[in-house]
Amino acid sequence: MLVLTHGWPSSYAELLKVVPLLTDPGAHGGDERDSFDVVDSPVGLAAWIVDRFRAWSDCDGDAERRLGKDELLTQITVYWATGLDRRSHVHRCGPAGT
Repeated sequence: MLVLTHGWPSSYAELLKVVPLLTDPGAHGGDERDSFDVVDSPVGLAAWIVDRFRAWSDCDGDAERRLGKDELLTQITVYWATGLDRRSHVHRCGPAGT
C-alpha cells in the first residue's frame, strides 16, 4: 500500500504528476504489475473532516465533545453521499491543465 498525503496550504494537485506513473507504469518504463488504483476513501474523508473540526473549533482537541457524534456523522455523510467533496476540489482547483 502506498499512501500519498498533503497538508495545508498545499493540495492534492501537487500529487497529480505522479498519478500517471503509478496507474500506468508500463507507459513510463515500469512494470505493469506494479500499478496502483487511485481510490477516494470515505474513511479518509471522515478523518479529514473530523480533523478540521478539531482544529477549527473551540473543543480542546475533542470535536465530538463540542459537536456530538451525530452532527459529525451528518457532515461527513452530506459530503460523501452528495459528492460535495469531489465537486469542491474541482471548483477550487479548476479543470485539469488550467
